[in-house]
Amino acid sequence: PKSGMKLKEDIKTIKADYLISNIDSAFSSWENGKWAKHLKFDDFCEYILPYRIRNENIQDWRGWIENKYLNRISWLENEDDKRNSAYWAALYLNDQIKARGFNLHTVLESSPVSHPASILESMKMGICNDYAISATFIMRACGIPVCIDFTPQWPFRSHNHTWNVVLDNSGK
Repeated sequence: PKSGMKLKEDIKTIKADYLISNIDSAFSSWENGKWAKHLKFDDFCEYILPYRIRNENIQDWRGWIENKYLNRISWLENEDDKRNSAYWAALYLNDQIKARGFNLHTVLESSPVSHPASILESMKMGICNDYAISATFIMRACGIPVCIDFTPQWPFRSHNHTWNVVLDNSGK
């Protein structure tokens, strides 16, 4: 590749302890959490389980992110109309992410490698893709079923856009 980077396959670099810990944490969020009880196994595998978002460096992100953010939405359990709602949990957690002061603005040239969760957590500005990846780490760590969607080109603008999608309790 032009960048001088070399591809290293996960199977050759990821330790079993990391995968086991990540899987256990994801299963705990699904089985014991409030926001993903409605998921079927296939949906859990796509919306909660993945240990990485794109091609970022591997790091143990679930525990410290859950500790930082889960308590910020625990109050929803006391609201009858919002209890166990993946939609409301995602909405309020997104407000918490916005409150940390992330501004959408291009700051770095595009890189073939995505930023890991720890870098995204400390960033104060970036592109919509950075925000969507950061939100995905945070929401998945809190057991909220999300993924990333995008459009490569708007019909009336000259660039792309990336955003998060939540799988709500109705399956939509």
